[in-house]
Amino acid sequence: MKKRIFYLLLSVLVVLPTLTPVTEAAAVENEIGTTYYVSTLNGSDHHDGKSKDNAFYSLQKINDMELGPGDKVLLEAGSVFTDGYLHIKGSGAEGAPIIIDSYGEGEKPKIQTNGQGIWYQDYGTVLDNPGHKNKGYVSSSILLYDVEYIEINNLDISNDPDFDEPYSDLNKMNRTGVAAVAQNKGTLEHIYLRGLNIHDIRGNVYDKHMNNGGIYFTIFKADDEEQTGIPRYNDVRIEDNIVNDVSRWGIAVGYTAYWEPFAGIGEIPDEIVAEYGSSNVVIRNNYIKEPGGDAITAMYLDRPLIEYNVSEGAASEINDEVYTETSFNKVAAGIWPWKSKNAVLQYNEVFDTHYNQDGQAWDADYGDGTLYQYNYSHNNAGGALMVCCGGAEVVNTVFRYNISQNDLSGILNLPSNPMAEIYNNTFYIKEGVSFIRDGMTGGTANVENNIIYNAGELKEEDWIKNSNVNYSHNLYYNYENTPESDEFAITEDPQFADAGSAPASFTDNDPTEGQSVTHDRDAFAGYKLEDSSPAINKGKYIPGNGGKDFFGNDVTGTPDIGAHESDAVSLDIYSDVYTIENNKIKGIEQAVTVEEFLNNISYDDRLSVDVHDENGTEMGGHDMVEPGFAFTFSHDGSEKTYTVTGSDNNELLDAAYMVDETNKEIFVPILESNPTTVDEMKHGIDVHHTAEMKVFDGENEMESDAIIAEDMLLKVISQNGETNTYTIKTKNDYHYVNDFVNNQQGNVWFAQKKVDDEYSNLTTFSNQYPTWEGKSWAAVGLQGGINDPVTEETHGLLVDSLQKASGEQSHAMAYRVPKSGTIELSFKDDEPFLRQASPEQPNTGGDVKLAITLDGATIGETYTLPNDGSVLEMEPMEIEVEQGEYLRIEAINEGSPSVPSMYITPMIAYQETEESDEISAALLLDKLAEYEEDFLSKGNYRSVEIHLTAITNYERQAEGDKIVKHLNGLKELINYQKEHELISEEARDFLQEYADMLIEEWQ
Repeated sequence: MKKRIFYLLLSVLVVLPTLTPVTEAAAVENEIGTTYYVSTLNGSDHHDGKSKDNAFYSLQKINDMELGPGDKVLLEAGSVFTDGYLHIKGSGAEGAPIIIDSYGEGEKPKIQTNGQGIWYQDYGTVLDNPGHKNKGYVSSSILLYDVEYIEINNLDISNDPDFDEPYSDLNKMNRTGVAAVAQNKGTLEHIYLRGLNIHDIRGNVYDKHMNNGGIYFTIFKADDEEQTGIPRYNDVRIEDNIVNDVSRWGIAVGYTAYWEPFAGIGEIPDEIVAEYGSSNVVIRNNYIKEPGGDAITAMYLDRPLIEYNVSEGAASEINDEVYTETSFNKVAAGIWPWKSKNAVLQYNEVFDTHYNQDGQAWDADYGDGTLYQYNYSHNNAGGALMVCCGGAEVVNTVFRYNISQNDLSGILNLPSNPMAEIYNNTFYIKEGVSFIRDGMTGGTANVENNIIYNAGELKEEDWIKNSNVNYSHNLYYNYENTPESDEFAITEDPQFADAGSAPASFTDNDPTEGQSVTHDRDAFAGYKLEDSSPAINKGKYIPGNGGKDFFGNDVTGTPDIGAHESDAVSLDIYSDVYTIENNKIKGIEQAVTVEEFLNNISYDDRLSVDVHDENGTEMGGHDMVEPGFAFTFSHDGSEKTYTVTGSDNNELLDAAYMVDETNKEIFVPILESNPTTVDEMKHGIDVHHTAEMKVFDGENEMESDAIIAEDMLLKVISQNGETNTYTIKTKNDYHYVNDFVNNQQGNVWFAQKKVDDEYSNLTTFSNQYPTWEGKSWAAVGLQGGINDPVTEETHGLLVDSLQKASGEQSHAMAYRVPKSGTIELSFKDDEPFLRQASPEQPNTGGDVKLAITLDGATIGETYTLPNDGSVLEMEPMEIEVEQGEYLRIEAINEGSPSVPSMYITPMIAYQETEESDEISAALLLDKLAEYEEDFLSKGNYRSVEIHLTAITNYERQAEGDKIVKHLNGLKELINYQKEHELISEEARDFLQEYADMLIEEWQ
């Protein structure tokens, strides 16, 4: 807001005539800002720089001033700024950016930095890998340090030192064409780089995250984060540039000192990436040639768009001739994201990436929601795609409608990755190249609807290679075998128009002149299907498939196999919302119109649709869909009819009780003194709104107030009459270790974290240990390995974060109460204790606290675990609980404990209770319901109920003074109500008597 106010104030102070074009500006003062001219052809640093005839000579004149909103710096075409650099000070404003551009005719002005322009880079913290260099001197041709609202266009930039230095020196200085840094201004807005020719940048190939290479945007730790906010970028455009022969990176945007909130997690929460990541980043129509390392990488970005770029010859220095001083970081690929959320990479081309441990065109690397679509790769030494890597930090990866031609080593690289969806691609594979690359195995993927075309001799393929790959609906041409998992495999010739004929070289277009660097789609016509292709209409419907093929054709109805969608018509329909099988449509919710229904299904857009009700009456778009409706889809004399049936959903959507789906059993607390009724049990279960629940004792349906007993049957009956039956079993005792199920949250036990006083479930389950993982080594689960058997010796494991992110408070084993009543909480013998501490090596650096909370309120004291590893003695606790409350065992690190990990196994047992003459606020609250009709209005009743609820909470905390104070307040309230005839005398007398008894007990 301050930026906008500043701009508006400037607007008020000046007259606003019509803008003249930048290259023709003769005026000294613009509407807002000043135009400065710089020329090595006729300039002088004795000039004022405010006209072409009085241009500055050197860029140092610009470096010496602070630019502001609307200022323009124009460099004359044909100028050569030897040893020159631009280190901009100042920023533009919204609607009035600083503009740096050229003027005049001829070659782009050249900034030849020659190793000058040196500044000091310091992230202010160790990086995500402590081996990465995080500080040092850097030479940059253009430096934007805390600069925003700036546009830089049409320059030629190089930074090749004019002095001798060992090319492969490990300590060689890092150098950049354009470096941007965000540190002490919070979010930096609107940085546009267009039409730049960046080349011959001789940086340090070893230092991945220093500002080196062609274009590199970084984020350092703020000096005063509370004052300035977390630094990040918003609205970055890098378009129409050439980046040629640079070291190490071609283009990199977003690497941040605030990497820690992203560490150790798979799905990246929107609030995390919004706070710590950069946003609205577009990298488009750039040509990256022979970068020493990677071509383009988006790091820690929120929904970046990377499209229409070309990478040629990436990883040119990742080899034994240049990369000689260390093997650390000796990997590089083409175009890829790192720790980004929902990155979209489309219409790009990558080819001739040099061989190294990576060397792929594409790499979905440690991120969430990476989408590769409509891209073309060829002759990349490491293959087409890598999904990286082990652990659970690369999730929701989709690779679809891409073409790979003659990529090498192995098309897919799957190094122990979680699930990736790979569908509707065309892989044209040359002689001797495997489908999965050797040494890049162990990962998980669905490979569906792809054409896998072996262009060499007939061969037998190892389709698995120690990986967990499911194949379905693929076409395998020229292979002796197909994957066992693919029941729908096709082995016929796909009948391409001209296989193998896609471009093998660059377009030679110049992006700095506004030309597109990628090929037109017509260049790939050889991969279109002939009309007689066996791949047509033989694919599997995949929800959310993007709706377009590689060539821009609509994908509706039954998809073809491969990256091309033909114009053949299919009568089949599909839906992400409804269940469609055997010409039956199930799962339609209430109050859905015909028009809404049709919007929720996928069908060929050339089909005609007729709708009739069960009596044959034609229905219109605004009619409500009901069971019995018939939808007829037709084209050119062929038709297919689908009939709407009732919902078949009879699942348990959620339950307060433990459920064994394998044996169809549901476990319910059943006590003699605290029985569970049918109605109470149903209250603890969620089913689809069209389904109903019934409880049976043998053949007899039980009434709602009947008492649940062992071996009764719970039946969930769907709208269409299908029944899902569970046998009811008694469970009054809960044991964290024995109840634990790998990778399952609930129904009773949950692994949670507390951030800003809000609890949420952890979302990442380890693939090595039986634990839910939080940030910075936080863990909730069991000791041991993921496949270790559970024995009497197995402990529960609870660890809070070592280094807490903003707002993070604790990690917890959470027990969701299945039934109201009295429970006893205790812990396994000889627990809890710090598992790695001992008298010889005690915990140091901070304390590990343990709190027992009920719906966030602490019960009793907060404990400190002994630092010498001895057992914390804790007596069993008897606690009154309500169904749906969360009883949590919370670990809280204070300071930086060296041994934060505790063994702790909570055990919970429901207690039989005897009738007692004791009174309590909780009992009074229960009895109040019997007098609801004695109040004049619901509001009067609710006032008393709220008062008693507060007293009950104070009673749990044994806060006697507050209990007595609020009981006296309750007496005043009910006497006021009686005086004004808002409550019956009987109800007033009952409440007053109990209030007096409670006051006497607590005084």
